[in-house]
Amino acid sequence: MNIQKLILPAVMSVAGLVSFGTQAATPAGVEIVNTATLNYKVNNVSQTQVEAEKKLKVDVKIDFNLTRADIAAPNASNEIDVGGNKYYVMGKFNLANTTNAPTSFTLATLNGTGSETLGFTGTNPDYTALADTKDPVNSTFKLYSSAAGAAAPGTELTGSIALNEDGNASNTNALIWVLIPTSEIKGIDKDVFAVQLTATANEVTVVGEANPVAVIDNSGQADTDAVQFVFADDAQAGDTESTIGNAMESAWDALLLAFPNFEVTDPLDPTNPTKNGFIKTSVVVWDPINGTTNPKAIPGATVKYTITLSNLGASAANVVEVSDPIPTNTTFCDSSAGEGCEDVTSVNAPVSPLTYVAPDAPAGLNGSNIEATFATVAPNETSTITFTVKVD
Repeated sequence: MNIQKLILPAVMSVAGLVSFGTQAATPAGVEIVNTATLNYKVNNVSQTQVEAEKKLKVDVKIDFNLTRADIAAPNASNEIDVGGNKYYVMGKFNLANTTNAPTSFTLATLNGTGSETLGFTGTNPDYTALADTKDPVNSTFKLYSSAAGAAAPGTELTGSIALNEDGNASNTNALIWVLIPTSEIKGIDKDVFAVQLTATANEVTVVGEANPVAVIDNSGQADTDAVQFVFADDAQAGDTESTIGNAMESAWDALLLAFPNFEVTDPLDPTNPTKNGFIKTSVVVWDPINGTTNPKAIPGATVKYTITLSNLGASAANVVEVSDPIPTNTTFCDSSAGEGCEDVTSVNAPVSPLTYVAPDAPAGLNGSNIEATFATVAPNETSTITFTVKVD
């Protein structure tokens, strides 16, 4: 559908051709009037001047750019507060409108599937081979905008944003935030949550038109007296994910988790605390026949269990709770029972100890469970919890 031209009072009327030089783009719909004059004489008498006039309206040059805002690295898992709710930043994108008309853009998000190599630049670590590895629990993304370069989200978006035309003094650029509630992110250190944002030029405001005009593709049509659209996407920096020459731009961003990690990373080396974050071991320390010399797990024997937790991740874990039921066919014992029995202990490394909160008496025993709570387990910190039981 073309925008039919209306005859309006001339916005600019000049003799000869119009030259705009380095000025801002002429707004779409502005009428350009070109008038040629003819003067002549008959028997040296000047006759009535003849004029030839041509009017045209400036077409719409759809041109904008959508790029990742943080070029050096993906977003880190730093929780932010927006309106009393907690979010992670999945993506931040700069949207710049260089169209010669005020433009409304529809915005759509797409969760990464794991098939994308995002190719982010940056070091420590090297992000060039970063790929989506994880999905949110639900892709309940929220979109916000702010002024370009702002430190926090400003206005919640409902799937679209309007930006002024090229040359306007304000609101031609925006920072688009893609947020996800922190409750939707469950993972381990270095998990990657990728998201794609797509902006599509949907409507423009044309001089002389009372209502916004839908963007259409006029590339297959001859030039007419109607205002038409030209898609001028020119593959600007960071535009590798976009199709060139349409009214759409797409870009990827990602959230790289800096999380605690207690996962098993090497099941072939199950007792190595530098490779496995949560380890359970046992050793028979006494039996009523052999004493402490090569004791066996016979009835009456004492068994010592050790729980080792190591934070293999890049950030601290808070309120770490460990619970271990006393095994069936055994009875909990402490140092008062002798025969290799010990009190529940918590031994921490490095030198700066973790906080150990002893459960209700007897120490470390809550009903039939051994329980321990650590207020904080920092990266690379390890703790061991030990207790003893008698084999029934």
